[in-house]
Amino acid sequence: MIQLSCPYPLESRFARFSFFCVFLTLGPWACAVPEKRAGDGSVPSNTAAARGGVGAANAELCDVESVYDGDTIWVSCSGEREKVRLYCIDAPEMRQKPWGEQSRDHLRGLLGPRVGVERFDTDRYGRTVAKLWTSDEDSTARMVNDGWAVVFPRYCPRSEGEYYRAERTAKEDGAGVWSAPGEQSAPWDWRRLKK
Repeated sequence: MIQLSCPYPLESRFARFSFFCVFLTLGPWACAVPEKRAGDGSVPSNTAAARGGVGAANAELCDVESVYDGDTIWVSCSGEREKVRLYCIDAPEMRQKPWGEQSRDHLRGLLGPRVGVERFDTDRYGRTVAKLWTSDEDSTARMVNDGWAVVFPRYCPRSEGEYYRAERTAKEDGAGVWSAPGEQSAPWDWRRLKK
């Protein structure tokens, strides 16, 4: 009878077998790219960007229900209806004819059926304050750049330099509300005087 000998003691063979089993079970998981989480500069799995949608890393992909005016829209996010006030900007009121309607129509033209909603806060009226993203573009800043909204200094920190630069460009180009003098370029003053 032939006796087979093994150069490793039984405990070693068992340890190696155990390691092999664990590796087969956990190996694919351990070697996979970890899911990125909010706050570490990466993309959480429930965001628009992670699902191949539009917007910033932490924007939620939502359906556009209606555009109320140049700085307020209704969206549906995960089945919940939500009123969104655009971050950092102010647009002419609908009663500021023709500026309000033109501003609203311009925003409608920028947005598709879905947008990325990057939330910042809730205002005193219960509206979500957010940036809107289409593809990789901040549509909120684009409204300022195109001259159909202005920076709202009371609610826009100076650290948001993109918005202030966009407004300077729109003024210099005489775009949108900057094409003629008037209260359309300071909607907050118009609202205060009309109350």
